[in-house]
Amino acid sequence: MRARWIATLSAALVLCLQADAAAYCLNVPASLGKPVAWKTIPVTYHVSDNLTDTAILAAIDAAFTTWGSVQCSTLKFTKGAQFKMCTETDKAKCAAGTVHFDHGTSYLYVFWYDSTNSSAFPVASTSAASTFLWFGMIGSIEGASVAVNAFQYKWNATGGDATQLIFDTQSEIMPLIGAVIGLTDSKTQGAVMYPGMAYGSTAKRTLTQDDKDGLVYLYQDASCSAPPALRPT
Repeated sequence: MRARWIATLSAALVLCLQADAAAYCLNVPASLGKPVAWKTIPVTYHVSDNLTDTAILAAIDAAFTTWGSVQCSTLKFTKGAQFKMCTETDKAKCAAGTVHFDHGTSYLYVFWYDSTNSSAFPVASTSAASTFLWFGMIGSIEGASVAVNAFQYKWNATGGDATQLIFDTQSEIMPLIGAVIGLTDSKTQGAVMYPGMAYGSTAKRTLTQDDKDGLVYLYQDASCSAPPALRPT
């Protein structure tokens, strides 16, 4: 069984690898006409403090470590302190020291929405997760948010469970991270960035070559060769 996750992005052209039948794709806002990527690296990520399950926290860390350890990519992550979520729908009403989903700061925040704050979930409650990012005029991603629906969906760190409709956290956080570093839905079946979330699957714990090529296209280490060129599709 599968559930939906939504990448909340500006209207965008999508660039994909030339082999149209199988391709990584990049987020290209129509206002820029080019892919967006983080320019300030390492990227600091924070997880909301209402998530206290150490195993799930470790699974989230593992997902960031996987994306940040790809050969020929300059993208790296640093883990920051946990933060207190603002549960107000109106950002102006947030208490001092709390962080709203639409925070507009230069960090990447992972919001864990549970039964105590489900009303603040930023998209339809039928979605398992959502992402959002901010970018500047030169295409630099300046901040991002990941929202996880833990009030309608179950998550664990031990591989999920298809019969009990439980997601494996590491596997399903992986494409959410991909969405906030400049990638979007891949055309390659089996890739981390291929659309869909599956209960009880650990398949997306590991990046495919397609995922790595998209990452390196955005964050190429000058000492390595570039992946294949892109064109609009």
